[in-house]
Amino acid sequence: MNSTDVAVAVDEKLEDMDSEVGSAWIAQFHGVVHPQNDSWQIEKPIVLLISDSTWTLIVKDSMFRVLVQGPLRTDAATFRNEVMSVLRGVLDSLGFHVGVALTPELHGFFAFIADHSAAMVGVPEVGWSELTGRDPSVRLQVSGDELEPFVSAAAEAPLIRLALADLAMAIERPDDTGFYAYRAVESARQYFRSPTDSDDRDIPWSRLHAALAFTKDELLPLAQAAKSRRHGEVQPITETQRLEALRLARDVIGRLVGHHAERAGDRASSDENR
Repeated sequence: MNSTDVAVAVDEKLEDMDSEVGSAWIAQFHGVVHPQNDSWQIEKPIVLLISDSTWTLIVKDSMFRVLVQGPLRTDAATFRNEVMSVLRGVLDSLGFHVGVALTPELHGFFAFIADHSAAMVGVPEVGWSELTGRDPSVRLQVSGDELEPFVSAAAEAPLIRLALADLAMAIERPDDTGFYAYRAVESARQYFRSPTDSDDRDIPWSRLHAALAFTKDELLPLAQAAKSRRHGEVQPITETQRLEALRLARDVIGRLVGHHAERAGDRASSDENR
């Protein structure tokens, strides 16, 4: 089935929804499934009843469409995260059987009232300007001076490399943002652990607090945000809560990279003076 076939299948489903209810909102999310070297598909549309909405998921020719019919969601970003999480669950189910990690890439969405009296369209922002503080109207680029200490730290310190990977996962996986954000900070704690330390976890935490100028209370919200998922429980999280957790974790890792660069500079100066 090609992209035209997918569009036809979606149009037919939308017509069915139009005939079922005239005042409910219908939202459609669309994108592609990676890796795209195979034509990933699920034979029939999957129809789910979630809360007070009807969801239809279509995966054909490594493309996806998710149609949601129900009440209008006022928090569009949190709703988008919910949709992508459910879609990931479907793709993970397929990936379980074929031994492939399948990743959805959202290209856009639109929503409208079935009687066509109102509509909205959205395209996902490349880069999270609210998180990074960068101007969204300016082309995404990073200067060499900004990037160099991060690249060096990632190459030299496996724990920093793992922390950066966890921050990437915290962005990619909305349901697990708190878990991955805190695990990045846990890697920072391990960075300050010495092989001669006892099993007392407070020792490396104290070193982190002193070196990076954070207090225990300042980092406590991250530990709380991660607790449920660390124990395999479900903990709903809003886009605002995700942003708060990621900002804090990024601040910790950013300071850690700066600390690592200073230590590397001190070692280089010491070697030159010998």
